Amino acid sequence: MTKAGALWLLKQEWGIQNLPSEADRERFAKALMICVNPKGQLNPEERAWAAGLAAAVGTPEQVVTKLDAYACTDQLADLLAPMGKHVPRLLIYDALRACASDGDLKPHELSTIKASARKLDIPEQEVDALRAIVEEEEALKRRKIAAVFPQGAPYKTSAGAI
Repeated sequence: MTKAGALWLLKQEWGIQNLPSEADRERFAKALMICVNPKGQLNPEERAWAAGLAAAVGTPEQVVTKLDAYACTDQLADLLAPMGKHVPRLLIYDALRACASDGDLKPHELSTIKASARKLDIPEQEVDALRAIVEEEEALKRRKIAAVFPQGAPYKTSAGAI
């Protein structure tokens, strides 16, 4: 994605006015994968979701490509330290979305995310509140797609799928 497209997305979603540095985007992508599965054993949907988010926010293609083989060997705190206090809740929110990307947030996935949240001093109640938002957004997304595309989503099976 272009820098302009990445900035547009961040502004639309979060009100972010400036693109994070390339280093921060790479660190966030790695931290996200660690939150999803600290042992690096992400399922294909989770790994694709994390790489897709990284690409969508303008992470360089060579970094996104390397995420396919990233083994989650870094320490979460080390990755997040240069980014500031605004990042941990966003990270947990995106970890919840990544784990739910295969259609279901499983109990062991939620436990893993809550363990990461504890390391980041985020209370379990806040993780539960973020989970509720993720679930509400997914339900709204399904309603929106059904309302906009009552005949079924276009490009679902073609080579030009979005």
